[in-house]
Amino acid sequence: MESHKDTSEICEFYRGKHVLLTGGTGMLGKLVIEKLLRVCKPAMIYLIIRTKKFKDPHRRLKDLTESSLFHRLKKEDPVFMERLKIVPGDVSEPGLGLSPADVEHLIEKVQVVFHSAATVKFDETLSTATKINVRGTMGIIELCKKMKNLESVVHVSTAYSHSPRKEIREEFYESPISPQGLIDLADNLSPQLLNAITPHIIGEWINTYVFTKAVAEEAVRKNGLGLPISIMRPAIIFTARSEPIPNWIDQTYGPIGVLAGYYVGATRVVKFGNNVRADLIPADMTVNCLLAVGHQTAKLRYLKMYNKIHHGMDLFDYFSQNTWRFSIENTMGLWRSLNDEDKQFFDFDMESLVYKSFLKGTIDGIRMYLKDEEEDLTYIKRRYRIIKVIDRIARIFLFSGLIWFLWRIFTTVPDYKI
Repeated sequence: MESHKDTSEICEFYRGKHVLLTGGTGMLGKLVIEKLLRVCKPAMIYLIIRTKKFKDPHRRLKDLTESSLFHRLKKEDPVFMERLKIVPGDVSEPGLGLSPADVEHLIEKVQVVFHSAATVKFDETLSTATKINVRGTMGIIELCKKMKNLESVVHVSTAYSHSPRKEIREEFYESPISPQGLIDLADNLSPQLLNAITPHIIGEWINTYVFTKAVAEEAVRKNGLGLPISIMRPAIIFTARSEPIPNWIDQTYGPIGVLAGYYVGATRVVKFGNNVRADLIPADMTVNCLLAVGHQTAKLRYLKMYNKIHHGMDLFDYFSQNTWRFSIENTMGLWRSLNDEDKQFFDFDMESLVYKSFLKGTIDGIRMYLKDEEEDLTYIKRRYRIIKVIDRIARIFLFSGLIWFLWRIFTTVPDYKI
């Protein structure tokens, strides 16, 4: 495919561009960085990174690029780090926590923006979720309005942002509260009071994550007028299908955590509703669609693009026991509009995905990338057989005890005296 990069419209769009990315230290962000640098060759990727757990932004970027995810890129482009620039900041802070000098530099240079920074914890406090998911979005939009060479902005939302609806179309829906109103509540109410009234504020929304994502979309609709901006709504992002390495994964949220728990024997039962469809999408295909959206947004400017895309088991029940109908006409139209080379480089055609093989590979990904080192498969299989035998023995004892109990009831004849 290397020889066809010159004919890829998407590669040509990003080549030599200055790209701003938020959420670059998250799973999706890492894959965006890797794909852009390896395939699209932008001039520079600016990463807004905050200090976290006593690690400054430079240390966090170093740790990030030492991941196995970047091994292929290092072989093909040993100096790729020269095209990554850290911008110290924090999207939860007013003004994104950026210095005046960095703001001025971004205004002058940036042409494409991907806003994927978010807290995705289902049980996050409303205060924290608001500051990151809503204030962060409004901060990015205000920064984009000042950019002198802006061509495209993509806001990464979620397919479940309006999950109280059973059919979710590729359009804006009424926000449950104004973005600024929610920020004012988070800024002015005590954490204790806000936590106490959170159920009343989020109403039909199952958790603070999907609620604040819905409000963030309203910020895009209302505050993003005049910008070349799109929204992408991925569903449940799973392991990578093939790029840059098959089955890669580095987080344990949602169903990945459930599957990992099953894999290590900590979980044996998962609740699913009857006839419920799991809306899973490979991480690398999500990135491919995201980059295609960024390209298409620059062409159409006002494209509204939505993709159909555990702390505890109860947090996941809502999504595993309900089914939604997601409209994907725009996504499929975008796919059909790509030329053959772009379809090879930026594959997000879900019809070609073999789910059985993909989900089987997810187990390998959990074993390889969520553990410090690879485990011996022989040991893993032996451990599984032991757990299976213990389960069967327990079932036999339980069944035998039940039979004995019933036998005692129906064979004991009372001694009645007349």
